[in-house]
Amino acid sequence: SDVYKRQPLEQVFAGDSFIFSRKRRSCLEAYVLSRLENDFQTNFDYRQAAAELGITHVYLCAAYRKETGESIGQTQFRIRLKNAKRLLSESRKSVIEISTLCGFNDLSYFYRAFKKDTGMAPGDFRKQIRNSSSCFRNGTNGRLRLKRRLPSVAGSSCGQVYFSTSS
Repeated sequence: SDVYKRQPLEQVFAGDSFIFSRKRRSCLEAYVLSRLENDFQTNFDYRQAAAELGITHVYLCAAYRKETGESIGQTQFRIRLKNAKRLLSESRKSVIEISTLCGFNDLSYFYRAFKKDTGMAPGDFRKQIRNSSSCFRNGTNGRLRLKRRLPSVAGSSCGQVYFSTSS
């Protein structure tokens, strides 16, 4: 069938219906995570992703939840917040720009969600990240350069970010 040729997952048949083995569910999880990481700014299209995999959107959501313990929507939300933290620590973009870039169309919702996740407002998070580092001015456009790694914040990957002033 043409479905099998264009799909990254193989279907394993059991009787009259198909099931995905645990290995296949892991592939499904990797596929969804890849899509979410690469396009976190837009809403995930369950039906399109399921059609590409040759499965129903209901099965896609159920298999993903079974494999990861969270819904696709929860994962997308977590990825959006992770990227917002990264942008707040790396860039000088405004909070409004960052919220929009990360797929939050409602600034008020972004503030509430960010504060619920980190315990502080986005601007306070940025100040804490910048104040917790030993910074100095390097003389080129007044940009900051960090001498050491930033501390990890609430399990995020922000602790692995360096500021650089070189062009």
